[in-house]
Amino acid sequence: MVHKGSSILFFSLLISSFLAPIHGKKRTEALGLLYKSKLTKKSAVDTSGFEVIRHDRVEVLPQDGMKERDRIEKLPGQPNVEFSHYGGYVTVNESTGKAFYYYFVEAQKSHHLPLLLWLNGGPGCSSLAYGAMQELGPFRVHSDGKTLYKNRFSWNHGAIKSQIVSIWGFALTLIEIGNALINDNTDRVGRYDYLASHAIISDKTLYQIKKYCNVGINATPRWSSDECMAIAKEAREDLENIDIYNIYAPLCHNATLTQKPKKTSMKLPVKTAWHPWLLNGEVGGYTEVYKGDLTFATVRGAGHQVPSYQPARALSLIMHFLAGTPLPNTSRHD
Repeated sequence: MVHKGSSILFFSLLISSFLAPIHGKKRTEALGLLYKSKLTKKSAVDTSGFEVIRHDRVEVLPQDGMKERDRIEKLPGQPNVEFSHYGGYVTVNESTGKAFYYYFVEAQKSHHLPLLLWLNGGPGCSSLAYGAMQELGPFRVHSDGKTLYKNRFSWNHGAIKSQIVSIWGFALTLIEIGNALINDNTDRVGRYDYLASHAIISDKTLYQIKKYCNVGINATPRWSSDECMAIAKEAREDLENIDIYNIYAPLCHNATLTQKPKKTSMKLPVKTAWHPWLLNGEVGGYTEVYKGDLTFATVRGAGHQVPSYQPARALSLIMHFLAGTPLPNTSRHD
């Protein structure tokens, strides 16, 4: 009798060992189907909360005396310059005390030029640290990390013949956490912590990522190991039908204007055929202009931060954009 009971128990455990991974797979597939069901027009999911809130009310707050209070006499280690720059806060909501920090730089040669607003996107660092100090601001930081030098290709530079580029502002948010991009490993694992805490990936997946993928602050990167790649692939599959930038919103599949099929579907006739644009006798990139002067342009030899990799070409590009003039197909600026 005991032997028979043991056999039944063993048989049940044997079946369970086969069913567990099957059910696990089914749960993953079911979750995927649920996400996909949200994409259909007949979905029962209430998406009203995802609609963009439009504010028509405009409030103008007093600015008396703020300009002079925000004037920066001199940044630490700054060389002498002939233009003024300012830093301060722009009130967004007076009752809640919300405000944006801005950095504003005047043009070097003329004050009758367009206002240019620059806002950095990801990976989360401020527009001041990246935009101002590494890309298009009037200063760059010396290797000593303490002193500044003039950026010859600053976007407020007036030495270029066209004198188009003028002034801009920077928005700085999330200052409380400092620089959000401080270490690749911790930044990477932080994403999985977030996904697990919101039940998008399982606790088991998170555990295995931390086990097989080296995530220490000073650790040697080990994200390329076979075990790590396998579990990271599993996590990506869980994210297949999720908008990682807003996990509560529907997926947005709208194509961008950089994609050829999208431009083709707009049925815009080509005004100026694809051709290289030049700067100082060299190819600065390639461009094509459509009806209405919609212009597609590339910058040759540039990386993610275009003004850092190709400062002269980036400056030429923005100058012609602000002036409303075609990119040059000769070695001249105009």
